[in-house]
Amino acid sequence: MSSTPSILSHVTAANSITSTGALLGLAAVALTLNGLHSAALTCLIGAVLCDRLDGIVARRLGQSSDFGMQLDSLADAVSFLVAPAAVVVILSSANPVVAVACAAFVLAGLWRLAHFNVHGMDTGGTESVFRGLPTTIAGSGFLLVWAGLRLSPIAPHADWLLAGFLLAMAPLMLSTMPIRKNGWLIKALQILALPTLIAAWWV
Repeated sequence: MSSTPSILSHVTAANSITSTGALLGLAAVALTLNGLHSAALTCLIGAVLCDRLDGIVARRLGQSSDFGMQLDSLADAVSFLVAPAAVVVILSSANPVVAVACAAFVLAGLWRLAHFNVHGMDTGGTESVFRGLPTTIAGSGFLLVWAGLRLSPIAPHADWLLAGFLLAMAPLMLSTMPIRKNGWLIKALQILALPTLIAAWWV
């Protein structure tokens, strides 16, 4: 009978990058609590980059595994679901209406991640397609909106607008809308990463 491998046997470069992304999500929440919003935004942008880089490293170094897939899903839940929701709740001073909107976002994202882990992507055509909005895209969109609001005259109402954005993302994550893996939406978010980082430190 084979024995269960040690948890530490899964320590690889790719899994370390994934873990770093989750820690950056937690750091963003802590920084927001201390009013360091620019630093919090930077941490969340770093989490997005980690989510992109871990897959590249895993493929290049032959470190792809079922463990890595599960770890990536858990890191996504922290950085792209719990962290954005917690940030908005903090910005709203725990307004109960905002908290409900954020809870809906988190729950929808968790269901989306669980569904994806079971069913994966559609791979029958010429290109792999996600069904429903990936949590990474929802989280990246949150960063763009937050950075933009910090530069706008309606910044004092950012908490309500961000809550509205998260609430709008919930049904999209639960939908069956097709999102191409290497489509224009994902490429646009990658291109906007640097301008978002600059905007994060503009104010």
